[in-house]
Amino acid sequence: MNLASVNKNVNVAVVADVRMKITKKSKLSEILKYKPEAAQILFEAGMGCCGCPMAMQETLEDGCKAHGMSEKEIEGLVKKLNSK
Repeated sequence: MNLASVNKNVNVAVVADVRMKITKKSKLSEILKYKPEAAQILFEAGMGCCGCPMAMQETLEDGCKAHGMSEKEIEGLVKKLNSK
């Protein structure tokens, strides 16, 4: 049954609000797929490897550690990525 058959006088628009909860275990490829604007935040954090095919299989935590970030810095980056 579709909505049109229930009430032909009502127009219904459905807008999907897809929000990805980013964690330090999120893969960089997933972050960039669902939140392309995250690239700028990652670049600003010193992670210029975002475009590297190999890095796309890494988790955010792996990438951050490879760039010498502390746990506290990683937590801050996760919060920033989720707030934008």
